[in-house]
Amino acid sequence: MNTNTHRENPKFQTNKARETEQLNSLQERMKQVQKRMKQVQKRIKQGLIAALLGRSLIWGFSSCENDENDRHIDGTEKFEVPENLQGKKYTNLHSLYLGKPIGTTVIFEDSFSRDKNKAMDALWHKKFETGMTNEDRARLEDFFNKAVKKTNFNDVKPSNLEQYENNIKNILKKKKAAMDRERLGAERLNGDSKKLKLLKKFSDMLDEKMLISYSMTELFPSEGESSKDFLDLLLNTAGEKYLDYIPSIWDKRISFWPFQFTEDALLEEGETINGASKTNLYLNSEEKIPKRLLELEGLQHQTAAYRFALENIISLLKKDDKLLMDALSYLSKKRNKADFIQLIALMHNYPKNGEIFLKERYRLNTDKNYYKKKTIELHYDYTHPYGKIPLYEVCPKGSKGIENSSEYARKTLANLKALYEEEEE
Repeated sequence: MNTNTHRENPKFQTNKARETEQLNSLQERMKQVQKRMKQVQKRIKQGLIAALLGRSLIWGFSSCENDENDRHIDGTEKFEVPENLQGKKYTNLHSLYLGKPIGTTVIFEDSFSRDKNKAMDALWHKKFETGMTNEDRARLEDFFNKAVKKTNFNDVKPSNLEQYENNIKNILKKKKAAMDRERLGAERLNGDSKKLKLLKKFSDMLDEKMLISYSMTELFPSEGESSKDFLDLLLNTAGEKYLDYIPSIWDKRISFWPFQFTEDALLEEGETINGASKTNLYLNSEEKIPKRLLELEGLQHQTAAYRFALENIISLLKKDDKLLMDALSYLSKKRNKADFIQLIALMHNYPKNGEIFLKERYRLNTDKNYYKKKTIELHYDYTHPYGKIPLYEVCPKGSKGIENSSEYARKTLANLKALYEEEEE
């Protein structure tokens, strides 16, 4: 009879039972070894973390993670550092953005680890230490709990500088097309066609690189190439949303996001209409940004910055001053684009100094006699010759905050140059 079964003899059965017992014993010992290895790895990891935390203030970011999973249980992630940043030092505010105490000097190695949620919490804790009013503190704490605290920055989609620029470029194109410039000119510039023409030129001239350059001045103590590289790192490792929620830790008022706005720059409430909210009235309803600072989201920040820049230009165009109009006409030429963003940045920082700087630059660049008087008789020392003096360098005397305004414009110019150099590479 054909069959697929057979009866095993007793000796075979005994040997098989012994082998099974030995195999089970071996498997159990292997499990114990694996368990002990995990315990050892855990102790090593804890020791490394403690060692990192106990190092001096000058240190290199590096990873203590050895497996394929880059995220620690506590939310810390490992990130690669681009070659152009390796060996570079960052401190002050940069330290806080990276989740370290302010004043810590960071020397980048080939990688670093950070918990973005803890880093953002530390930034806002620093903000709440400022001497703001009880009312502002209550409003800001409410915003922090409802918006910032509920955002998991460790899950935010990363970006990069190129993508960031393209996003802003696209939103600016859309907002420019949606603005009723004719109605604005009729109502805000008394129908003056010459002034409206200038406003249109400035509106078209303002682009994504210019906005980013003065945002970098607001956010970073560094400038130029160093600032550009750091911004790209933040975008790659934290995304655009991380930038949106960075607070101004030195300002006692409600102030945060890429341009560190206050309600002087954006607010529509009752009869109060400030800054960007004024030009916002000339967008169709679908394209308008929120009326209040704490309601801004995403690329609405960049739209607000664009609208605020235009409002500052309008404030100059509204003046009945021939010299100022000549200075604005001169500034509107394409070759003066770099000086235009300096003016925008300077007025963002201290609006009243815009007119003073602008007039002085115009006279120095167009009036040889005035230039001679300033450089020879009054011993002004300009790096650039007649006809090529940038806005930040004109140094008009006697105005409030003049040195700060000049430095603000200079840093913005350095940032803009770095962004355009990237385009040329």
